[in-house]
Amino acid sequence: QRRARGRHGGAAMAVLEPEFVASLIILYVLSKAVTKYTPLPNLLLRGLVLWLAPDEADVEPLLPKRHARQHKKPSEQLADRFGSLGADVFKVMESKPSLIQSHSTKLAEYPHYELLHSLTFVGASALLLHLFSQTWSCLRGTPPGTPSFVGLLLCIVVAVGSLVYMVMRAWWYSPQAAAFQTKMAAVAGVLGGGVAFASLHLPSNSLDIPLAEGLAHATNLTNTWLSALPEPVEVSFSLLSVRVVLAALAAVIAFGQLLPALRFARTYFELTNKATGVGPVQLMALHGNFWLPMLVAVCWFRPLTAELLLPDDLVKCAPDALARDCTVLPHDDDLFVLTESRWNVARVALVLVAVALRVTLLRPSLQNYLQSSKLNVADKVIRAVGSNYVADIKAKDAKAENLNARVTQVVVNACQEVTLNINVAATQYLSPAVLMGGAALLLLRSGDLTCGACDAVLSGFDATGVDIRALLTRETAANATVLPGLSEVITRSVMGTALTAPPTSALLLRALLYFVVWWAAASWFIMSALSLLYWRLEERARTDRDEEAKAERERAAKGAEEGAGAAGSKA
Repeated sequence: QRRARGRHGGAAMAVLEPEFVASLIILYVLSKAVTKYTPLPNLLLRGLVLWLAPDEADVEPLLPKRHARQHKKPSEQLADRFGSLGADVFKVMESKPSLIQSHSTKLAEYPHYELLHSLTFVGASALLLHLFSQTWSCLRGTPPGTPSFVGLLLCIVVAVGSLVYMVMRAWWYSPQAAAFQTKMAAVAGVLGGGVAFASLHLPSNSLDIPLAEGLAHATNLTNTWLSALPEPVEVSFSLLSVRVVLAALAAVIAFGQLLPALRFARTYFELTNKATGVGPVQLMALHGNFWLPMLVAVCWFRPLTAELLLPDDLVKCAPDALARDCTVLPHDDDLFVLTESRWNVARVALVLVAVALRVTLLRPSLQNYLQSSKLNVADKVIRAVGSNYVADIKAKDAKAENLNARVTQVVVNACQEVTLNINVAATQYLSPAVLMGGAALLLLRSGDLTCGACDAVLSGFDATGVDIRALLTRETAANATVLPGLSEVITRSVMGTALTAPPTSALLLRALLYFVVWWAAASWFIMSALSLLYWRLEERARTDRDEEAKAERERAAKGAEEGAGAAGSKA
């Protein structure tokens, strides 16, 4: 302190909060680590197997050129070699596998690498900032700082923006190819907004989203804070306006989640019904990954969960308490009493489990997506050689080499449609999980929810005899001034007074984040379930078509044999 007075002439010295400085250091180190040395997209995708697109030398032996001496049409040549053609294509694809490695494969050259990099970086940095902020506030006994709140909020914004950007970019660059998908997403958004707006009118004892109570609580806190102004004013928040805003947010989320839900349902259907080598543990994880969002959404319907699990004699421990954590009757014989606070923490924990399971199954899902390139190429080859596509090309250009080049291009494009969109598939898979995870962590941070981890950490330090709070909490120097936080700076700039930051209504934040978590899980499961039904019906229709085509070929072959036999008898 004496050195500070001598150097600064007794003037006050402004200092930053230690948590803010530490947060900046964490972000700087993380940005250098995941951007320059070990990019997160490379870590997520490294080791996956992709099948490279075959070149002309690979495809040319499969084409009807070598059967020209038979003087048969392409469709007739395909009928002679239909079985071996698909096997040949599979053999070509299997002979050219490549591993995605961070040092050899340039994922940055694939489309949407920057978006995947931003999503993973924001998610990882927000998680680290939250863990650090919660640990710091626990050890020092102070509220969490602003950086963790901003990071988690940015996490939600980036996740929703990524979902919407994918749909809009596909429509902007290929309006004809993506027209049907964009229309489906728009319909999902409109229906989702209407369903969300109707659900917000349900009472809080049916759908556990206390929006009206939260607005009343926020109004009282704000008016009490504004009463300190030289000219006190009163404000009131419109419940209808908040419902409209939340319904619009729900429409945006449903609009962005439709295409990822379609792809997710197809991957789930293929891994659980067609794929080989899926063990029982992975199969259980796949089923849990699909059904857990439904369980998360059901947890917010009180008649189905809370009213069945919570005791009937729960009451608030204090008039200003946010949850009912005390009981009227004694429960000495019960080993565990499930209170509202514990139930709220259990729901958030279930959300985090669903998010962790989703991230864990990222690699098997993307590997199945890359595996479909081989199936797609074989299908395109068979269709291109055996349909009128070849006949149309031959009618325009009879040169065999041009025909081979055109068909080869069809095959290459069919494979690149899958392999070049690996960053797109990863972003669409991770964005809903980042959205739910960010909202769940915000609930733990700002929703007045305690999971007991802080008490366990402090008990551990007490057992060792170390007073950790005394070590971390020190008096600020007499000539030092702690700079105001972000919310206080905004308050002083807008209000023009020296008021502290306005109080935050934990009940209102809890209601808003409850809605985001519930709607993200409910809309995702509904669209995934409908998509799964669509893929099952599509598979059944394809099987019926294949059986009809096979029966038609058998009838034609039998008719040809009978005709040949009749001709021989007549001769």
